[in-house]
Amino acid sequence: MNTKQKLSSAFIKKDHSDIGKRTEIYDTVVSGFVLRITKTGYKSFAYRYWYDGQSKQITIGKADEISLADAREKAREYKIIVRDGKDPAMIRRENRESKPKTFLQVIDEYKVKHFKKLKQTTRDDYTRRLNYFITGYGQNRLKRPIEGFKRSDLLNWLDDVADNAPTNAQRLQALLSSVFTFAIHREYITTNIVKGISFKEQQEKAEPKQENIAFNDEQITALWQSFGQYNGLAGYLFKLLMLLGQRTGETRLMKWQDIDFDKKLWTIELKDTKTENKHEVPLPPMAIDILNQLKNSTGNKKYVFNSPASSDAPIVHPSKASQRIRDRSKVDDFNIHSLRTTFITRQAKLKTPKNITSKLVNHGKDSEGSAVTEIYDQYDYIPEKRKALVKWNNELHRILTGEKANIAGRIGA
Repeated sequence: MNTKQKLSSAFIKKDHSDIGKRTEIYDTVVSGFVLRITKTGYKSFAYRYWYDGQSKQITIGKADEISLADAREKAREYKIIVRDGKDPAMIRRENRESKPKTFLQVIDEYKVKHFKKLKQTTRDDYTRRLNYFITGYGQNRLKRPIEGFKRSDLLNWLDDVADNAPTNAQRLQALLSSVFTFAIHREYITTNIVKGISFKEQQEKAEPKQENIAFNDEQITALWQSFGQYNGLAGYLFKLLMLLGQRTGETRLMKWQDIDFDKKLWTIELKDTKTENKHEVPLPPMAIDILNQLKNSTGNKKYVFNSPASSDAPIVHPSKASQRIRDRSKVDDFNIHSLRTTFITRQAKLKTPKNITSKLVNHGKDSEGSAVTEIYDQYDYIPEKRKALVKWNNELHRILTGEKANIAGRIGA
């Protein structure tokens, strides 16, 4: 049965398993573009055209693997090819036969063409994950044509990753699915073999959800001692997270070039922030001490928390280190985000105004005032932020040593 209508994403997502017969629905937006539905409800996109006096059809992709917008765009590309007197099916066949794309070549092309659309932080994260995949899966194995890979090839490898790091496995799966979708759009393959793989069960079992809490003095002391005993950069990272209250992702991406030791100031560039606002963080004495200690190990590298395995990449998200800190400190409720929760709660106890705390942690909008006011307010609040951070520095010093610290909140302190 053939019908005509303006195709929509909502219509395509509907359950058509009871359709009972093969149906082809022609789109009224792009002529020749068609949604095919089998009698069991399976959906795919295709383009129908006339070439050399014959009615022909070329498959675009499965409806659950390519968006309606992308499928329409591909149909428009085929339409232009036909208008130029060529057969798109023949061109696709010749492209595949001329030189099969290897998995590794597709990854390289994906990075060149897709990465330029991404924020730098996302690009860095994707690069690390793809390098992890290439190293772990094996570069030589990835030199085979991508079209020859089977779902089981990648599923077995991802299963092994999920045994110890289910969250990492799920993120790798999502990234590889994006690579396969990219390859589908370029007609190197027709099927996304990693789409729909889930490690949710392993993730829930291995990583029970931790409630965000504000740590008390005893917990802060136990955690700080464990941070200091940790053999690796993660211990220093956790200390700065507790002391400065910034986001893990932004702190992990801290670069030496963004640290001004004379002004005691860390500048987080717009491209590295979640809110996409340039953010300046005054550095209290304990933070300066930590950075001076880190200079011995990473001072000649790009990142403060530079990965030992790469000269120009930060360490990965320290989820494994978090578990070890939980075990060592006996603080069962420890999770990374609670360091930020503790910082914000302690600022409230120190009577820091809420709008200053919002500035400190770079929330998208101040907890006081309006979005309109925020647009016009160009003041940097550096003195107020520095005063609040020094007060927390002194309080943390008291908690850890039992001794009162008295450090003024001026720039030269």
